[in-house]
Amino acid sequence: MTPPPPPGPQLLGPLLAQLRLARGWSQLRVAAELCAASGVPTLSRHEVSKLA
Repeated sequence: MTPPPPPGPQLLGPLLAQLRLARGWSQLRVAAELCAASGVPTLSRHEVSKLA
């Protein structure tokens, strides 16, 4: 019997929402963390909400 194939890639929006909720972060916090990590200060909570 062969093992099942590995799962395919996850879409970014659902993955981001899953990780955000697991950490108890708001969309505003995710936007702030992404801005800090990227050095781009223009990501808003509204844009994070469009991903999910």
